[in-house]
Amino acid sequence: MVKSSGKRVFLTVEQKRKVILHSDDNPSHSHATIAEKFSKSFGVVLSRRTISNILQNRSHWLNDSLKDNKMTSVQEKFPELEKALLMWIE
Repeated sequence: MVKSSGKRVFLTVEQKRKVILHSDDNPSHSHATIAEKFSKSFGVVLSRRTISNILQNRSHWLNDSLKDNKMTSVQEKFPELEKALLMWIE
C-alpha cells in the first residue's frame, strides 16, 4: 500500500480519464489497487480517496469539451467579458 505524503496531487484531465477507463475495464480492481498502479505510472503518490473522487466525478472528467492537458476545469464566471477581453487583446 502506498502511504500518502499529505501533499496535494494534481492530475491532468487525460490522466483522470486513464484512471476512469482502467476502472471500467477492470471492475474487480479495488480503488487501492488502482491507486498503487497509477502512483507508479504517473510518478506521484495517489491515495484511495483520490481515485474514489475521480470515479465519483466520472461524467465531468469524460466530458469532451475539457482539454486533455488542463489540470483543472474551472469555468469562467463571466464568459462574455472573457470573450470581449480576448478580442481587445488581439
